[in-house]
Amino acid sequence: YFKFRRGVNLDDIEASETAAAMMTEDYADWSAPTCDIVSWLTTWSHSSSKLLDYTMKLKVACNKAADLKIFISSKLDDRDDIYNGVSGAYQSAKMSSAGEKEVEINLLCRDFGLEAGDTWISMTATDSNKNEGKTSHFVSVPAVEGMTSASKCR
Repeated sequence: YFKFRRGVNLDDIEASETAAAMMTEDYADWSAPTCDIVSWLTTWSHSSSKLLDYTMKLKVACNKAADLKIFISSKLDDRDDIYNGVSGAYQSAKMSSAGEKEVEINLLCRDFGLEAGDTWISMTATDSNKNEGKTSHFVSVPAVEGMTSASKCR
């Protein structure tokens, strides 16, 4: 049992972690899974000045096994657009508590390539006890230099 005073980082405790020991093996798990983007990489191919393919590979890791549902928005004009509804696509992945999983996104289908912009990535992780954790990120996606046209989304 402990108390904190709001706004005071006593002994740097807010910068570290707090843990609780469960003294039995059959305790009820009420903690939500936490999944996060570890890294991302963009790759593209082109023919002359026509962009043929533009992908982003996200590496995602979770603190426990979970079913992950990822929403990737189309190119945003403004980050506040998410409050008015945005278009995009969903992808799913089964996550384990160890290691990372790579999720591939076709950026041409999200209106990227010729112009730079932001995408909103919203992740919902649900564990076997139906605990649900949500994380949200904005990722800046660069334009591919020298491209004047792009292939259609495939």
